[in-house]
Amino acid sequence: MLRWQIQLGNMVITKSNSPERQRDNMDIFSFELSEADMAAIASLDQADGRLGPDPELFRLPKSTVQD
Repeated sequence: MLRWQIQLGNMVITKSNSPERQRDNMDIFSFELSEADMAAIASLDQADGRLGPDPELFRLPKSTVQD
C-alpha cells in the first residue's frame, strides 16, 4: 500500500519500532507497480475511505460499545 500511495503522488507517514519493518518501509523505492497493479489496488476502494486533505471531513461510525 505504501508504494501505491507514493505512485499516486501522496505523502505517506510510516511508524514502526521494528528495524526490520523500517527497512521494509524504505524498500518501496526499489520497484514500481504496473498499471494493472495500480488499477487492481484502486478497485479495492471503499466508499467510506479515509483519504482526504482534512481529517475533519471524516465522521467516525457510531460506536457499538455500550456505556
